[in-house]
Amino acid sequence: MSPWPWEDPLLHAGILVTAMLWDALLGEVPARLHPVVWMGRAIRAWRAAAPETGRAARFAWGLGWATLIPAVGGCLAWALVQVPWVGLPLAVF
Repeated sequence: MSPWPWEDPLLHAGILVTAMLWDALLGEVPARLHPVVWMGRAIRAWRAAAPETGRAARFAWGLGWATLIPAVGGCLAWALVQVPWVGLPLAVF
């Protein structure tokens, strides 16, 4: 079962083509709206708060955040695409 609320492969292809056209015609979205920029800022903030001593503590901190940041982002994206009239435009974005 797909995590997306739509199952049609042609719809997935249409989303991909639309996203590629958007990027070709309009370019990248501004940094303040770009999810990858948001993740980079979160990583920078949590990295600054990481323990400075103890190899195991630093490893555990990094592993925890390397798991948590993508999981939270993925869950948030999944939840948002479930909302009618939001999912398809968000998938294109």
